[in-house]
Amino acid sequence: LAGAAVDHTNLAWPAPYRFAYVCDPTGSLIRYDLEQDSIRTAPLIGCDGVTEHDGGLLVDLGSRWTWYATFEDVQTSTGADRPLTMDAQVGALSSGQGVMYRTQDFAGVIHRQEIATGTVLPYMPWANPHRLVYGLDASVGPVVALVARHAETPTLLGVYDRTDGTVLVKPRPTSASYGLSCESLDP
Repeated sequence: LAGAAVDHTNLAWPAPYRFAYVCDPTGSLIRYDLEQDSIRTAPLIGCDGVTEHDGGLLVDLGSRWTWYATFEDVQTSTGADRPLTMDAQVGALSSGQGVMYRTQDFAGVIHRQEIATGTVLPYMPWANPHRLVYGLDASVGPVVALVARHAETPTLLGVYDRTDGTVLVKPRPTSASYGLSCESLDP
């Protein structure tokens, strides 16, 4: 996949981690096959963000969020709308345990919304708010992890309780990173 240029904000990388999905600048959904080293495109009007949810893909189509069971469903526009109001272009997003999480750069909060009902949940604060968020993962266990940095300061990795934002692992410097995917909470 070397040389594949995609300007994306969000990445979906569902288990078993064979395929990675991103929205490209034209509004299409791109599927990278990491085993076959190939790329497929599903033309969409206004694909602004994508995350994994409930075994499928949850896609921000600009004016609405739609859940697709498979990539083939995306290609045939066979999906089910979800009552979300979040804007994926504002920051990094991830989903876990039925909740959508979205950061807002420099704001120091993570927005949360129930996917099934659209109920907006209280903001979740996070330490070191004056940074750009380069990765967010809410797919593993009871936590939300994020990678953030600002200008020439070190990149930080922090882990927070998904319900109230309590710091579980104090943000600490890590190597430069532009994404995040957690597989386990084990040390």
